[in-house]
Amino acid sequence: ILFPLAGILADVRDRRESMICLDCIAALAPLLFLVAFHFMSIPIILLVTLLQASIAAFYEPCRSAILPLLVPQEEEMKKATTLTGLAWSVMAAVGSGLGGIMVSKIGIKACFILDTFSFIVSVLILIQMGGKWDASIQSAADVHLIQKLQEMVVGGANYIMQSNFWPYVFIKLTSSLIYGGADVLNVSFSEEGPENTEAEN
Repeated sequence: ILFPLAGILADVRDRRESMICLDCIAALAPLLFLVAFHFMSIPIILLVTLLQASIAAFYEPCRSAILPLLVPQEEEMKKATTLTGLAWSVMAAVGSGLGGIMVSKIGIKACFILDTFSFIVSVLILIQMGGKWDASIQSAADVHLIQKLQEMVVGGANYIMQSNFWPYVFIKLTSSLIYGGADVLNVSFSEEGPENTEAEN
């Protein structure tokens, strides 16, 4: 839902400044998880998870859009894109395992604090970059948000419907709805706990 708005943000604002602002907000999310952990509150966990997902929805288009500005040469751009994908794959494959080890060694609370520091490090790196990273000739004040959003949604929908791969997009969309329902069920299962499940059996 937020990706069209995020695309507009990446087009009309300085991408580095947007990423810095989003990293600053994201640094607060792990601390809010500590609040949820203290009160043992599942609603707070869901709200903070929604906050994280919203930040990621805005951050990813800015991150993707700044890459061509960082590496304008076509051949170097291919290498940069490959390295970005490789780094993401390594993170997905190794990160969860390392996270489990860290939780067992230093505890959940310390891991959330480390997560906050990781966003602060990201902010410091982005600040060191300096310069202007805005490829748009229009400023944010010149863009009518609703009109731009309507153009993107209508144009994107027309493109998808006229293509041959629209069934795959439909499957992806319906799968996302299923994943959302599964997350709700996971919360319900976690509230029951193993004791309640054994009692029912």
